[in-house]
Order: sequence, then C-alpha cells, then structure tokens
Amino acid sequence: MTQAAENFVGMKDFKSFTAIETEEQSTKVLIDECTLQTTGDLLVIRITGSHFIWKMVRQIVGILVEVGRGKMQPADIERFFQTQSDRPAKVTAPPSGLFLERVYYKGDRKNTAIKPVLPVPTKQELGIYIQIATQKKRSYHDNQK
Repeated sequence: MTQAAENFVGMKDFKSFTAIETEEQSTKVLIDECTLQTTGDLLVIRITGSHFIWKMVRQIVGILVEVGRGKMQPADIERFFQTQSDRPAKVTAPPSGLFLERVYYKGDRKNTAIKPVLPVPTKQELGIYIQIATQKKRSYHDNQK
C-alpha cells in the first residue's frame, strides 16, 4: 500500500478520482504527500495537496484499500491518470473516519508526525468494552422483569 500511495504524489490529472463534471472544472491537483502508517489496528493515511476535488480523497483511499486486499497492483494506479476510469468510483471509501486534519498556508511548518486524533483501543480492549456493555444490558433486562 505504501508503494501504491507514492503513485499519487506529483501534479496529476485526477479525472478518474472525482464525481464532478470534468469539462466544468480542472481535475489537475498537486499532491505533495500520500503516506500511510499503522497505529495498532488503525491505518492512518495523510494526503497533503494543493487542493482536493469532490470525492477525490475517498476514492484514493478506496484504491489503496483494494491494493491492500490484493485486488489491485500499485502499478495499476498509473492507468487511472492516463485514461479515465470508473473503477475508483466503484471502491469509494465511506466518509466515516475521513476528516480534514489541517489547512496549511504559505510559511506554515508542516506537521510530520502521523498519529490518530483519538486514542485507538486494541482488539482486546474492544472485547472488554463489548463484554461490559453486554453485561450491563443483561442486568438492565433482568431488572425489568
């Protein structure tokens, strides 16, 4: 996936990665950074660029996930910049979990650390939370009888 992410860096035509009418608006975007980092069970992706067009980031993430699942090769990505394709639209990532981290202005220092905004529970911690919630639900229903 890291190798695949490198394919998005540079000035590229993202016409395959948007739902806008490409005749009405430019689809060329300069991507400065597309990096991935795992934190526990969470995959954190940072994309830094000149600007973003509608659904572009969600479709980039969807393609990266497809590469991670082995359904695409990193080299396949370059074809989307050469010829318009609807494949990225078919794997658009859901909006949940995606957010704007920061806007950089000229002269701003770039944040180099990639980390989750909120603490990420491990699978073991999630199992404990689920078990506690289940026990509370049972005791609530037992008290209602």
